[in-house]
Amino acid sequence: MSKNDYEIRCPIHGLIPMNLWERRLIDHPVFQRLRRIRQLAWTDHIYEFSLYSYGPFDSSVLADLQSAESMSVINSDMITFSGGYQYQLSTSGNAPVVKRYSKKFLDKNREAINWVVKNFASRSASELELLSTIVYVDQEGRSLSLGALRDRVKHIKPHFSAAHIELNAKLLISQGILKNVA
Repeated sequence: MSKNDYEIRCPIHGLIPMNLWERRLIDHPVFQRLRRIRQLAWTDHIYEFSLYSYGPFDSSVLADLQSAESMSVINSDMITFSGGYQYQLSTSGNAPVVKRYSKKFLDKNREAINWVVKNFASRSASELELLSTIVYVDQEGRSLSLGALRDRVKHIKPHFSAAHIELNAKLLISQGILKNVA
């Protein structure tokens, strides 16, 4: 390789040589804008994809597909071709049964689901982390003072301030969520 040559590391193909002209082309702002193109529409709001040379991947998608396949909601068939293989997914005969069951579950729990969405959907992941830890400590089964609850949560999640923990604990108390705070 000359001093003007570069390499790109690809998880599938290994090291790919690239010359200075190709490097400048890829580094150009117009080319870099292509990184923001989403082929999978809104799925980037549900799954956190990593882009590999063969396309986007998220282990959560795989887990969801495996779950659906284990419930016989979908069938997956592996199709081989000269360049490798791919999976073809199709719904199975069991899909309508699972759909009816899901609808019954959603209808039965609609009020509770709406309450959770109303009270927590606007919260950040960090806030939900704190709230769930406060509820977890409350559900350990022993009666705690607000100060003891705050200190226990602070021990588990030291990156939250004591004041922030206490403020959120009071919010959960006012909503009737915490049961063991005296």
